[in-house]
Amino acid sequence: MTETEHHDAEDLEMDRLLMDRMRAPVPALSSNFERKIVRAAKRDSDLLGRYRWIVFAAYVVASALTSLAIMHNAGLGWLPIVGILAAATVGSAAFVAWKTGRAAVARSEA
Repeated sequence: MTETEHHDAEDLEMDRLLMDRMRAPVPALSSNFERKIVRAAKRDSDLLGRYRWIVFAAYVVASALTSLAIMHNAGLGWLPIVGILAAATVGSAAFVAWKTGRAAVARSEA
């Protein structure tokens, strides 16, 4: 069998397979498919919403620590640095508590 004949045989086989698949019934989504997608998206969104604020607070603390280390190396005393760090930490914690508390209330009302 030559190379051309081999390719022709492959083409015929592929044509046959495609024609068989084209005759098959068209697949359809289940009647509750959209409801399942919306429910899954809402669940993922709730999870992301819950942890987004925790990640945000961790970022604030990490950036505050970096800034404070730079300030200390620049000659600022430890007392103002500790005060700034405390304010940033308490502020971030209060913000996260407020946001997660609001989310919990919204979930309980739903």
